[in-house]
Amino acid sequence: MGTDQHRPHRLRYKTNDNGEYIPVPEQAMVVQVIYQLTLKDYTLRQVSAELKRRGIRTARDRDCWSIAVLGGILRNDIYLGV
Repeated sequence: MGTDQHRPHRLRYKTNDNGEYIPVPEQAMVVQVIYQLTLKDYTLRQVSAELKRRGIRTARDRDCWSIAVLGGILRNDIYLGV
């Protein structure tokens, strides 16, 4: 099994022997929360504040999620369907 080694500080994903993406359960939960909040019309600032309120830390173990990181997650095709 492989892991995305090119972005060590981002939420990671794994691939199986066929190159198919496999969600990492703890991280998939974070991505799902981000998408759910966005679908409820939260702004990225509100999503960041809600993640902090819930105690969900970033991949770099920070308590504050940047707008750029959240936007990148939402635009990343790999995370769609997680």
